Amino acid sequence: MDYSELSAARHVLKGTPNLCSLFRFLSMETWKRLEFAYLRSERAVYETTITQNLLFSIQAFADEFLLPIEVREANNEATNGNDIELLIRFEREWIEFRAFIQAKRISRRGRYEGMEHGSQIESLIKYAKKNQGIPLYMLYNSILPTDEHFCGDASHGCTLVSAVHLFKSYYKKRKGVTNGKPVMKWKIPHFRDLHPDQAVPWDKLVCGIATSDDLKNALTSGGLARLAGRGVKLDGYFTTHKVWDAIGAAEDFLPIREGADDDSGRFILKDLSDQEKIYQFKPKHRIIVSIY
Repeated sequence: MDYSELSAARHVLKGTPNLCSLFRFLSMETWKRLEFAYLRSERAVYETTITQNLLFSIQAFADEFLLPIEVREANNEATNGNDIELLIRFEREWIEFRAFIQAKRISRRGRYEGMEHGSQIESLIKYAKKNQGIPLYMLYNSILPTDEHFCGDASHGCTLVSAVHLFKSYYKKRKGVTNGKPVMKWKIPHFRDLHPDQAVPWDKLVCGIATSDDLKNALTSGGLARLAGRGVKLDGYFTTHKVWDAIGAAEDFLPIREGADDDSGRFILKDLSDQEKIYQFKPKHRIIVSIY
């Protein structure tokens, strides 16, 4: 494996520690983790494991470099390990941008089979609408150079795509059969179906963003426009509440606890693909980015 890109990103992060260099490094690290597993013909790491690694690295680098980002976990154990709330707080303006995210891992074949999961996407979109935020899928990616459809690079290790786009273009677009009855299923997208036309590297949420207007411009005519979609009122994704935890009570999400019991559910070591099909979006983790 070639680690030169990852080493260069780590060098940039340590030399110029900020949110932009952090997000870019984590994206490349995710790409390389999956590439390592796929090259060795091992079972791919679970989505929950990738998410846990990502959150650990965020908190570790935030502590080391005093970066304005924090990871919290839900106090309620009945939550989903791949459901994430991402809050970007513009502290001087008292404005908060909200994104609600479902994480999905790419397969060896370059497809996102995990999207076929009951009405999960409907629950995500409904939750986002209710809580004044944008519904997104976070894609954990790695495409081997030997893939005949190879495209992208390690900067695409973590990308974001509109859940609304996926709903309109891929959800219940394929005829199938379940228990002998005809049903409509996902048309499973390939990496090349979403990149680079629909999905964008997640670092674009923070790179070059200093004010809420910067983010709004990026969502309307900049690099994030594909996430918002056409005709969407951006005010629906921003709130001016001064009580930051307006989504729920302040005690709903707490800083990562130390010394938790082994059975607390914090570290899920099993795949969640076999969860019951009746699904509700219940975020396990909250990432808080503060921009001053």
